[in-house]
Parts: sequence; C-alpha cells; structure tokens
Amino acid sequence: MPYVDLPNTHDDYASLWYITNSPTGTVGGFDPAKATIVLLHPAFLDSAWLTLQFEDPRLTCEYNLIAFDARHAGRTRSRLNPAQDGWTDAADLAFALQVLCIPVFPDMCLSLTLLSVPSDPNDSFDNLNEIIQSWCYAQELDTIEHAFMNMVTTFCGPILEDDLIAHLEVHYPPFRRVICERASPNLLSRIVQPVLIIHGDSNEVFLPEAAFNMQEQLINVKDGAKLFFIRGAKGCLSVVPECASISNRVFAFFLATLPTTPSNPHSFALPLADAMRRLAEIVHDPEISKRKPSSPMAFSCVPPEVLYRRAEIYAGAAPGHRGAFSPLNDNGRPQRRYSERVLEQWFEVDRYGMSYSAQSEEGRMRRCGVTLDERFDLLSQKLLRELPVARLRRAVPRVPPPAIERMALASSFPLQRIANTASLASRTPISSL
Repeated sequence: MPYVDLPNTHDDYASLWYITNSPTGTVGGFDPAKATIVLLHPAFLDSAWLTLQFEDPRLTCEYNLIAFDARHAGRTRSRLNPAQDGWTDAADLAFALQVLCIPVFPDMCLSLTLLSVPSDPNDSFDNLNEIIQSWCYAQELDTIEHAFMNMVTTFCGPILEDDLIAHLEVHYPPFRRVICERASPNLLSRIVQPVLIIHGDSNEVFLPEAAFNMQEQLINVKDGAKLFFIRGAKGCLSVVPECASISNRVFAFFLATLPTTPSNPHSFALPLADAMRRLAEIVHDPEISKRKPSSPMAFSCVPPEVLYRRAEIYAGAAPGHRGAFSPLNDNGRPQRRYSERVLEQWFEVDRYGMSYSAQSEEGRMRRCGVTLDERFDLLSQKLLRELPVARLRRAVPRVPPPAIERMALASSFPLQRIANTASLASRTPISSL
C-alpha cells in the first residue's frame, strides 16, 4: 500500500497516503527524465478529487505527478494534534518527499502555482462559521444536508453538489467533529521561484483583491508573479470540470516556459537545523531555533494561548461525538443523494417562491389551480374550457414563409440572387405572397 510513515514523537502519529500517475502506482515507476509535480488537494477533500489533473494528457504525459492526502483527509492515518498548522503541514510534505527520495523541497522547488488565494476575513467568513456550527451539531439528515449545500454553493457552485455533499457526509459527519493562517509579506518576499496565481473572479469567500495583493507582495519572484483570472469561477478550481480544464491549460503553458529538469531519485538529507533557524527568523521567535527537528510537529508555530483555546474546543466537542447523528446507512454510504431529497422543510421553496412549511397536499395543489378531485380526471375543467380556443387556433390558415427563407433553405441559389430576392421581398406586401 502506498503509505509514507513520518518520523513521530510519543504524542503524534501520521502515515500519509499518496497516489501517482506511474504504471505501478508508486514512485518506483517514475520516469527519471521528467520533472515531478506535487499536487495538493483542496481543503475538506482528498487526492481522489484530483482526477481531472491525473487524467489530463497535458500534465500526466509530460510530468511525474504525485499527491498526498493531508492529515485527517482521505486515507491518511493520523492522530489529532492541536499544534498542527501550516508549518507542520509543510514539514509533513518535506519529510514524506525525503522518504520517497524526491528532492523538491525546499530550495530545490522549481516553481509554485496557487489556486484561489485566501483573503482577509469578511462577511462570508461569518456565514461560514454558522455553517460549520450547524454542520458539527446537526441532529437530522435535512439539517446536515442544508449545511453542506450552503458550503458547496459558497465555494464552487451547484455543479457537483451531489458528489461533494456525499463526500462530506462520508468523511466529515457530526460524529467526527473533533477533527485555518495567513502568510505575511515578509514571508512572501522570501519566495524567488517562478509563481503562477490562478483565481476565480466570482469567488465570494476569497475576493479577487487578495490575488492582486499577493502578486504585489511577491517582490523577489523572477520576472514577477503571473496572475490569471477565470471568468465566472468561484473556488475549487481543480474540481469543477470547466474550471479545471482551463486551469490545467494555463498551468501546462506556464510549466512549458520553464527549463526542463529531470527528477532522478536519490537519497538526500534535509537541512533541518538550518530550516529551524530560518523558521525562527520568519516568525521572530528565537526559541524555535533551539528545538530538536525530530518530527514535523517540531515546526509548529501555534502560540500557547491558541493551543489552550484549541484544547478547549476539542474538549467541548468531544463529549457525545461518538453517539452524534450519522447521515450514513449501515454500509457507510449516504442515505440518499442530495437531489433526491423531499422538499418539505421550512428553508425549501417551490417554483412559486412559497415555503413548504405547514403546507398540506391540498394547499399546494390549490395554489397550482388544481383541486384534489381534478387530480384523477383525464381532462380538467380548465383544459376543457380551453379546447374551443385551441380548435380555433388550429383552424386559422398558416401563412407560408417568405420567399427568402425558402430559397435560403433550398441552398440552390447564388448569394447575389438571394440578396436581390430579399430586397424585393421586403417591398412586397404580405397579401401578394
């Protein structure tokens, strides 16, 4: 099985699952003459949602592709740790690549591509907090489906709502509720590799201004950071098929402009002590340089007060979580597709904009102009009253189409004759036709 066991301490454990585009499914089948691309899956999803990248011939035929399931995602096995942050996630990736003998981190990285740059908190984040609260403490299937629907619609629209909601129900139900940080301008100024930023111009959570701000803060990138907007796109640009095709094309074109570099696998040692000193300089904490870099959690920069707050949140969510509501059936699959739900909740509306709350079947049919007795009639009284009018319409003789349309459909006349006939037909009364 393609797992990578990371060096761990007594209070931490992680075994990362990974997938590749090689014939063997492991890094042993990589082509040494091709460069290697490390793909990171979106939040709340896993590497199984990167199919559109692994099946795109513009990428999979030209490069070695590898993707890891992050902690608490997909098939990765890990222990809950309140010290986890973006720095520990980067350390997980570095240690995993070292075990697999793929030297692409950190200074060996040739380029960087970002999809949907995070922005400062706005009104959408308040709504997101409410969605997550309703998600974690749902007591019934309709409530959790409504929370998932709001999250899916906010991030990527309704295109894949059935598949995404089913994935969230399986991997993040309420009984797993005990399972994000920003880069400073000082940190962004340290990036010197070529950078490509792809963003959706209709993203309501991560506003387009954040992409412009990040482009300006990447001051040391060679030839400047490249910024590309996808019109009408929201988030999850690698998941929505239409957006993924465009982003793959832009990404492949960006990689084609870079020098070709082989990725011969060989053992190498990570400069862990130097990395720890560099991290201490970035976060302005000299105490970090004194740590022993024996595991990824040694790179955590979570302040003590945040650790205490996270411990409180975990302690508050843990009681009763094993007996919390489950939207899954006995086989561990969703009970139904979201599109197959019965619209009888207060937050659902019909096509007339009316709520379904406290509505009987008789009331709904009366609004449509149909009574209970008329449901079983082959022809309703309303339809019978309209039959004479319909017969009158059919009795009216049909006016033949103009000569220009007949000639154009026949397509046997030269273009000049059609134009002359059109000018003549425009001056001819309809009665003469």
